[in-house]
Amino acid sequence: MSRFIIRLIQNHIDATALIVSAIGRHLTSYTLSIARDLTEAINEPIEASVVLLNFDQFSDEIITDLSRLKHQYKDASIILLVNSTALDSDQEERLIEALDHGVNDCFHLTQSGLLLLGRQVAQQHQSWVQHQDPTILSTTELINRAIINDKSDMAIQFIGADRKIRGWNNAAETFFGIKQKDALGQTVDTLPLSADDLNRLKDIIDQAQTTQIPFFISVMPLEGRRSTPMWVNVHVYPIFSDLCQTSAEALPDVCLVTTPTTNFDNLERSTIQHNQDLQLLQETNRQISSELELQPTLVKAVEQTKYLLDGDNCQIYLLEKDNKTLRPAIVLGPLANPIRAMPLRLDREPISSLVSASRAALWRAFDLGDLSPYPANYYLLAAPLTALKGTIGLIIVSRQYAFTQDDRFFFESLVQQASSAINNARLFEETQRSLKELAILYEASQAISTHWNDQDVLNTLIRHTVQALDVSRGFIISWDKGQNKSYIQAEFINYAKSPLKPPKVSRIVELTERAALITLIDQKRPVFLYLNNPSLDAVEQKEMQRYDCKVRLLLPLVAKGQTVGWVELWETEQDRHFNADEVRLARTLSSQIAVALQNIRYLEQTQRTLEETTALYRVASALTTPQDPQAIISTVLQEFLQALSFRQGSVIVFDYGIKAGIVKAHIHDDLPIRPPQAAQFNQAKMTTTKHRVQEGYQIPLQNNPVYERLMRTNQPVIIDNPKADWLTHPPSFLPDLFIPPVGGWGDEQAFNILIVPIRIREEIIGVLVAENTRHNRNFDQTDISTGQAMADQLGVGLQNVRLYESEYRRREQAETLREVAAVVSSSLNLNEVLERILDQLGRVVQYDSAAIHLIEGNERRVIAGRGFTRLEDHIGLTFPVHIGSENEPGAMAIQTRQPLIFSDISGSSASFRESRHSHIRSWMGIPLIARDKAIGLISIDNSNIDAYTEEDLEMALAFANQVAVTLENARLYEIEVRELERELNIAHEIQETLLPQFIPQIPGLDIAGRIEPARQVGGDFFHFFSTQDEELGVAIGDVSGKGIPAALYMAAGITAIDTQTGPGVTPGELLNKLNAKLYNRLRENRMNIALQIATFVPLPPESENLNEKPDEELARGSLMTAASAGMIAPIGATVNGCTYLPVGGLPVGALPASQYTYQDDMFLLDPFTTIIFTSDGIVEAQNNQGELFGFERLEKTILDIVHTRDAQEIADYIIDAAQTFTGESEQHDDMTVVVVVKK
Repeated sequence: MSRFIIRLIQNHIDATALIVSAIGRHLTSYTLSIARDLTEAINEPIEASVVLLNFDQFSDEIITDLSRLKHQYKDASIILLVNSTALDSDQEERLIEALDHGVNDCFHLTQSGLLLLGRQVAQQHQSWVQHQDPTILSTTELINRAIINDKSDMAIQFIGADRKIRGWNNAAETFFGIKQKDALGQTVDTLPLSADDLNRLKDIIDQAQTTQIPFFISVMPLEGRRSTPMWVNVHVYPIFSDLCQTSAEALPDVCLVTTPTTNFDNLERSTIQHNQDLQLLQETNRQISSELELQPTLVKAVEQTKYLLDGDNCQIYLLEKDNKTLRPAIVLGPLANPIRAMPLRLDREPISSLVSASRAALWRAFDLGDLSPYPANYYLLAAPLTALKGTIGLIIVSRQYAFTQDDRFFFESLVQQASSAINNARLFEETQRSLKELAILYEASQAISTHWNDQDVLNTLIRHTVQALDVSRGFIISWDKGQNKSYIQAEFINYAKSPLKPPKVSRIVELTERAALITLIDQKRPVFLYLNNPSLDAVEQKEMQRYDCKVRLLLPLVAKGQTVGWVELWETEQDRHFNADEVRLARTLSSQIAVALQNIRYLEQTQRTLEETTALYRVASALTTPQDPQAIISTVLQEFLQALSFRQGSVIVFDYGIKAGIVKAHIHDDLPIRPPQAAQFNQAKMTTTKHRVQEGYQIPLQNNPVYERLMRTNQPVIIDNPKADWLTHPPSFLPDLFIPPVGGWGDEQAFNILIVPIRIREEIIGVLVAENTRHNRNFDQTDISTGQAMADQLGVGLQNVRLYESEYRRREQAETLREVAAVVSSSLNLNEVLERILDQLGRVVQYDSAAIHLIEGNERRVIAGRGFTRLEDHIGLTFPVHIGSENEPGAMAIQTRQPLIFSDISGSSASFRESRHSHIRSWMGIPLIARDKAIGLISIDNSNIDAYTEEDLEMALAFANQVAVTLENARLYEIEVRELERELNIAHEIQETLLPQFIPQIPGLDIAGRIEPARQVGGDFFHFFSTQDEELGVAIGDVSGKGIPAALYMAAGITAIDTQTGPGVTPGELLNKLNAKLYNRLRENRMNIALQIATFVPLPPESENLNEKPDEELARGSLMTAASAGMIAPIGATVNGCTYLPVGGLPVGALPASQYTYQDDMFLLDPFTTIIFTSDGIVEAQNNQGELFGFERLEKTILDIVHTRDAQEIADYIIDAAQTFTGESEQHDDMTVVVVVKK
């Protein structure tokens, strides 16, 4: 809809004219459409914005009429027009019904009603316009926007009818000293203007809204925020916010246009006054600025201000560090005391407005409120002291008559001078104070960095702190969080303030019921304690009264967010108050002290850790070297006590067999703080005189409260009070049980005791005990950790010793068993084996007596014994093999094939109750098992009860397993030897029959033979045979091997010789036949026969006289034919020497006959020649030194005897010489000699 259309439903012309006139006052442009009645309006609807309906047009059905009308005019406002103001009740009800069902408003057709109707339609029009184009602004908004964006030199202000600032341009900011953002939206009354400026502005607005006509003000003073006023011309324009309104209907907005101008009348007077004020200000500035320190500067400023402004009182307030409190710094005048006693608050009126305006203000005494120190007739002139960082204070001058504006302007100039001088003085003092503080902090830093002694560092720091804050006494106190105790680490007394020596303070500070100290630690903030404070904690009040302390400043020492202690500064002066600078300096020094204290703690912890690590290293080093358990225990105990700086302690090892803890090592403090009560505990009587721990002492573990706690928690136990009842209180079920003092674990005079478990493979085998005999301090976590580390090291060390000893013992036992087995098995002689078993048994198990039983049928017989008083009473005793009614222990061991051990067998069996067994208490029975068969028993006896352990049993069993086989072998060997000797005797008899039983008598020859077998039956043999008269055959042989096999082949060889010899068979042919006959049998048995055969045939006589004497016949020579198969060459010997005849060949059986042939060798024997045949047993005979008899000794022996020309004597001499040479050495081979002497 492009036009604003009004639909008027009215059929009276007069009324229509009045309505149109009323609307025309407010609207200049609109469209009016008139319908004579409601039916026409409904039947001929148009697009309208407002429907004006005469109330008389309604039928009886008002709701129906309104519904139809609203349906046709959906977006239009329906306004009822009522002709009369006096309606009867029925009409009133109908009107209310119409208003309830869609009518927006109603107006009476009176003068006032028409005026209101015109305004309502105008508002509808304005809404319609804005709805048509939202960017269209009202006149007021357009003016406001234009003023805000104005950049001209004229100050333009737009003030609404509600006296709110709608427009404020840049020039207005300059003129009035108020920023645009601070002015817009504010009411005129709230603008931060001087009283004169504000009153003038309000008068101008009142005049403009009253007269509603523009006017002009010439040469008006404007103070703004300047020290001197400026002169301006002001143009005032009343403006209606709605062009439809008239001056009679509403108040207009006001627009002010201000331009600067000059007041020539006042200029000359101002110039003269300005020059005079300037001279005074210069002199005042010179006097105030002549001082560098703050206090003299304040005095000069107050004196000059009071004098120049003719004030009765003048004071300067300085802003505290909290930026809220203004405290009097200097006061001059008769009201000095009440003024000095009353600080001001920056956040209260009128101080806050004064500071916000940042210029001087004129007050009356009552402006400061009920607490004003001024009488009611006083006038005040106040101004803030400012610097670059803002307000630094306040200056007030007061008198009993009013100040003028010129006084105020002059005062502002003075304040500017004073602000600069006071700020400079404050900066000077702050610089001086900072330099002083820096010097103090530098000295403190130097003390920390240059002093190596921790105590010197703390002493230096507390001295600097006390002197810097000028207090009477100071302390550095450390806090042990673990023990919740505090200790005074350093103290300094300022004797300049406390000439008398004050009482000593306890070095330990108990925190129990010290709420102030706990608050200090928890909140980490300084705490001030004043003795005259009625709310002071009673404990702290008593403490301060005790040491005549009036004020205490407590500063927390915080390092890395944790409180490590605090600094206490004591003052004996009653009215001492620490200012913010002093507290700041104290906190800075406290930070240095906290660093130093923390460094000391770190150093102590590092040093302690290093000592503990060193101690653990020494312990570990000691454990790596082979040591006995006692040395290890002593080393660990010494290092443990040294690491904890203790002088007394013990190592206690548990013996679960006797249920007692045995003190293996104890170090006693010879100079304890509280001497121990020398005593000992009588375990037999379960009583005590005075208890004292020492090596060898046994602590009862059963029902011991400390032991039970240790085993239940598996953690170290700390006894804080060694005299506590729970340590000696017996359980309810054993009320008469006596428990030694401290449970037996230490000295009850010690301050406290730490008991740390020693473990091996998670099993507690003892404890490491540290007794605190010199320091009244609790054990901390470091002590416990160190103790546990030491105990673990000790456990490892003892375990290693156990393993080492076990391994060493096992190796020793294995070596012993190996040696025992070697010794026992080195003989097969049964008696020797039995004696060696009993000898070696003592190396394995300690015993008082022992016996060896062998099973013979259904009985076992004692065949050997050792250690019995009358051995003959025991040898031959028999015992059952099978378990009978008596359960004889030996029979049980044999039948079960398991070793048995008795701790006390004296009453277990009838046989052990006999007098000959009365000495036996401990007994072990070890069955002898060989080839899975029980062959006997070794019984081992000891006269002590519980003499044998499981380890002894294991060793004895291993020994028995070793010797059982040897014993069985010896017994079998003995049986076999007896059988073999029987067989050898038979074979020897046979062999003796095979050897020549007589020596053949051959003319011209002396023959002899001798054989010495190495055993009863040997392999050497010799044999004589003859094939014709006067012919001698000699055979000497050596069958490989010894004993019966060799003898059998010897017999076979002799038999073969006899069967194969005959007339014309030479020695070589005979060997070939023997080799062919015996080769296969010899190869099957891997044997051979060394054999040498020779025949002797006499030569014909050289003389032709056959009737010569027989002696002459004997001188004839002989022919020797010889063949050899692996024997030593025969020796031809005369008194002139020995010659080995060159005869040789392989033994019979070495090669088959098809591959080897034996040859004959012939030798002519002169008279007096001796032929010697020997076996290798002669030359290979050895003596004890391993030397061989050899060929040289054989030749020498022959030459020693050959001159006798006696064959038997020569044979015996050679064998005797060889046997003499061997001495007692065992003969390893047969010795055979055959001698043939040619006569």
